[in-house]
Amino acid sequence: MVLINQELIPKQEKGSHVDILENKTFGLDSEAILFYKNMKVRLLDINNWHKVCKSTLSKFYLVDSYNQLIESDPIIGLYIKIDIPGPATKMGAGFDWVIIRNVTYIEEINYQAIYIVVQPAPNPINNGQETSHFYTADASSTFIISRAGNTVKAEVHGRNEIVNSQTSIISDNLRNMIVGMSAKVGFSYPQWKSLAKGLIA
Repeated sequence: MVLINQELIPKQEKGSHVDILENKTFGLDSEAILFYKNMKVRLLDINNWHKVCKSTLSKFYLVDSYNQLIESDPIIGLYIKIDIPGPATKMGAGFDWVIIRNVTYIEEINYQAIYIVVQPAPNPINNGQETSHFYTADASSTFIISRAGNTVKAEVHGRNEIVNSQTSIISDNLRNMIVGMSAKVGFSYPQWKSLAKGLIA
């Protein structure tokens, strides 16, 4: 069994973290390979993650720095704007923003994987420098699908999750504290658990 490449997941150094894993084993490697191809389509179609999750918790939009919707695969430097239920932020124009920091494809004979790493970021359409997300820029989320032999996995790893409560907008700070603390006590877990389950369904 090939182990997940831990070097591609940011290290946990401060704040809270989350680790979610869903897996499925098939009778034949060929069945797992075919299933992985379907997982790949679902993972890379970020604009339809809410359908994969089969929930209304949040919606995700892959956009460029001009806030133009991107209908292709994610690449480094693109953004994901997230519409989270509840109060919105002024700085994020109603959304929480993350930037794609890494996209890695691994293709070997007996192992395939895709890693997508995102981090909270400023809202690119207002030219601001402050992070427009309920977590600080030190946080990250790593989304992984993999196939090793006849087993496929879907994973989400959150790292260094600290509430973003020191922005220049007081109302945003209050909102981030509410959403961020809710996430810490379990709000984000159902979201990412449903995504992992949907990827491997």
